Amino acid sequence: MMRQTTVRKSRQHSKVSVLAFLVLLVVSGTGLALWRFQSVQVLSVESASMAPEIKRGDAVVIQPVTFNDLKVDDVVSYRSPADQSVIVTHRVVAVERNWNQLITKGDNAARIDTPLPPSEIIGRVQARVKYLGFVLNFLRSPAGLIVGVYIPALIIVLLEVKRLVMYYSKPTYRLATYTKTR
Repeated sequence: MMRQTTVRKSRQHSKVSVLAFLVLLVVSGTGLALWRFQSVQVLSVESASMAPEIKRGDAVVIQPVTFNDLKVDDVVSYRSPADQSVIVTHRVVAVERNWNQLITKGDNAARIDTPLPPSEIIGRVQARVKYLGFVLNFLRSPAGLIVGVYIPALIIVLLEVKRLVMYYSKPTYRLATYTKTR
């Protein structure tokens, strides 16, 4: 009897764990989608150029901003002039409004960066989430796609198939009809 109760509790625990994981995925995905629709971007940090404030593996939340709203000490993300596919997140050290340029520098860097035109600026950092960058990078990988999308989808399909099999394998009982004869 004890073994049966333990197995039953174990199954219930695993169902709750799977459900909690799926709820977490849905909530996270919904939150990221809402941020995306509000023009907010979540970027993973790939280098230590802004350490110790922003470390490799962190994620930063970027809000679009106009050039006129930027000031010294803001942390901004921009497209690298050397390679447009690279996004850099550094601190503003000077705003040259006469020249229409922004000068940035990484907190952990020795030199200032090349002056930037306003068109390269993506936005200002609004928040930092420790270690979320590692998670985002993993989820973008093939293994992350399997763990974050395919396995949960497979679990849902299998649970639904099991539920349908159990439903249709139950015997159906019909009440005998009673007809009154005269």
